[in-house]
Amino acid sequence: MANRNNCVAFDPSLESSGLGPNVEILDEDGSIVLPELWEKMFEIMEKIEKESYEDLKGFDGSLDQYFRLKLDECIGAGELNDLSEDLREKLFDWHHRFENIIDAADDWSQTGGWGHTEYWLCPGDPLVVWNDGYETLFRLLLEEIPADKRPSSISTLPGLHFNKPVHKIEYSPGDSMPVKLSLDDGTSQSFNSVVFTGSLGVLKANGRNIFSPALPIKKQNAIEYLDLGTVDKIFLEFEDCWWPKDLGGFGFLRSDTEKFSPDKHAKDWIRDILGFYTVRKNPNMLVGWIFGAAARSMEILPEEQVLEDCYQCLKKYLGTRYTIPKPTKIIRSTWYSNPYTRGSYSYRTVLADKNQVWAKDLAEPIVDQGGFPILMFAGEATHDHFYSTVHGAVESGWREAERLIGAIR
Repeated sequence: MANRNNCVAFDPSLESSGLGPNVEILDEDGSIVLPELWEKMFEIMEKIEKESYEDLKGFDGSLDQYFRLKLDECIGAGELNDLSEDLREKLFDWHHRFENIIDAADDWSQTGGWGHTEYWLCPGDPLVVWNDGYETLFRLLLEEIPADKRPSSISTLPGLHFNKPVHKIEYSPGDSMPVKLSLDDGTSQSFNSVVFTGSLGVLKANGRNIFSPALPIKKQNAIEYLDLGTVDKIFLEFEDCWWPKDLGGFGFLRSDTEKFSPDKHAKDWIRDILGFYTVRKNPNMLVGWIFGAAARSMEILPEEQVLEDCYQCLKKYLGTRYTIPKPTKIIRSTWYSNPYTRGSYSYRTVLADKNQVWAKDLAEPIVDQGGFPILMFAGEATHDHFYSTVHGAVESGWREAERLIGAIR
């Protein structure tokens, strides 16, 4: 289950995105962009973002087209006269990369404007840190179970089996046990009803081989036209904190805004990185954000190479002002390379908008002749409004549990 920020519902506002006064924006030569310049640009972008939730309803273009159109209007009105064209384009490109990390698209020309409005922000703090990992979430959910029936840990949940990959799901609505799961170990088991929670990436990569018979055309269209992108994080640990302790991080501008191509620029994946930012409760650590084709290229490199590339990037942007030690440790996510995720989280595409494909099409169950759901679908990509988030994934699981309970009653 991979989700937006892999544990976070990303609020696009300046404050929660880390673009406050304690963040530095730097050009490729290491020069600091004056805060009054980049703050003005991002205030404009935030204003466009807020207006988009009304403007984009029914809009048949991409997020790229909309933002460019609105930015040109602001330029024409003289709202960005203090910025040179060169700096304006670099900041616009940075916002493009930032938006791709929010949406998980390779390029915001792929993100549907209309579908973009279907995403809802969740009330409350958008940044939630699970100190002990995701098991914390499950422990909270288990509190609903009476103490005398509660397992001591997730691994002792009754009926839960680990390391049992499913390679085939056969369904036959007319049978008494209509769904058969075939496992990689050669065993199989039949059930009255099954909830499939595999990611949209898994469905895209292997859905035609998993299900027999093939899924209905409507669901196949949802799998094809909705998309699951790649967003990765790279954590760098240092012996000491060499940056000011009150600093929130560094955002990196770039001159070459050509779209990354692994065929042409395989060694230049690092140029798509958004920047490096501080990590809560880890004072000697920075985290870098990377997306799309560049992230997929990063995932297949040796960790030593990724560490070296990040180190050289930090020296390029910050070496004239800081003495930067080499990181002592690296931890990176590899969401696309993982065969059980094949990406990070889902987004609405231009093609999904044009073909009127929605999350509900992916969520629609397969039922028997009496309307009983025999094959159901959950996961963040099936949520109408909280797609790409953990809370969306959890709610989709509740939705299918309630669907099944209602059918049994």
